Amino acid sequence: MQYLVFLFAILCSDAFAGQWKAVEMSGDNSIKVFDNARVKVGEILGGRGVETIGMLSATRTMQKDGVLASSAANLEKALNDLKLEDDDSCLIFMTSHGSKSGFYIAGQPTLTPAILGGILKRTCGDRVTVMLVSSCYSGVQIDNATVGANRIIITAARRDRTSFGCGSEETYTYWDTCLVALLPEAKTWEGLHESIKDCVTAKEGGFKPSLPQISIGQDVKDLEIP
Repeated sequence: MQYLVFLFAILCSDAFAGQWKAVEMSGDNSIKVFDNARVKVGEILGGRGVETIGMLSATRTMQKDGVLASSAANLEKALNDLKLEDDDSCLIFMTSHGSKSGFYIAGQPTLTPAILGGILKRTCGDRVTVMLVSSCYSGVQIDNATVGANRIIITAARRDRTSFGCGSEETYTYWDTCLVALLPEAKTWEGLHESIKDCVTAKEGGFKPSLPQISIGQDVKDLEIP
């Protein structure tokens, strides 16, 4: 089963005077793994000092207390609602099913790299931005429309590979399980990616490897996680 956890993070490191401000979105409501990961990653980020976290869910019962319904338009709204200052940085976490076209949102059009890139341009702009995308084929989000000198994009799979762990018996997908385990103590985003890649490889066993990917802009090399 395909899944997409698009973990799109907007963040700020010690090299910047501003704050981390984040948005997290789960795109599918048929199984709990996506909302589980969204909530847990939010807790971890809060523990690392991220004070402003916008949330979106495709699950109707979770759309309360400020949690928006998942959609491209609401993703842009949530980012705008962060009220980013010039020296703030962006963090987005998204989780759902996925396809070779992009990120799946229940009842909504596919979130393609072109649509996502437009949202990033209008909201995060030139600010330091970290995007975490976990899904089948999530490597499609490393695209001319989304990459930039100020951006790090980490995906759970290569653009032509599926990812694993989105069954109803799971708590999180494989990639999200590794993220949840490793994020609390990680030092840099590149280091986190390398550790997750090893963790996912071990969990996949005999499956065809998902081959997690990373794109690092020239202005954010060795960017630390606060």
